[in-house]
Amino acid sequence: MQVSVILHSTLRDKLPSELKGKTTLRLSEGATVVDVMRKLGLSQSVKASLNDEMLQDIEQPLADGDLLRFFRMAGGG
Repeated sequence: MQVSVILHSTLRDKLPSELKGKTTLRLSEGATVVDVMRKLGLSQSVKASLNDEMLQDIEQPLADGDLLRFFRMAGGG
């Protein structure tokens, strides 16, 4: 299956600069969000959305054609 991935902010540095933070990954059936995170070297402190819905469970199974976005957690005060 194929999943589209967009990395926001400084997470873009995990991909070659010419990809501008966007890529498509081929994954085996049953792959999860955490599998993608491991493949891209992302820590579990990042936030993710799947098909424009914020994720609470990174063990969420993926389906062909899904869109995953990863964001750095922001702090403020």
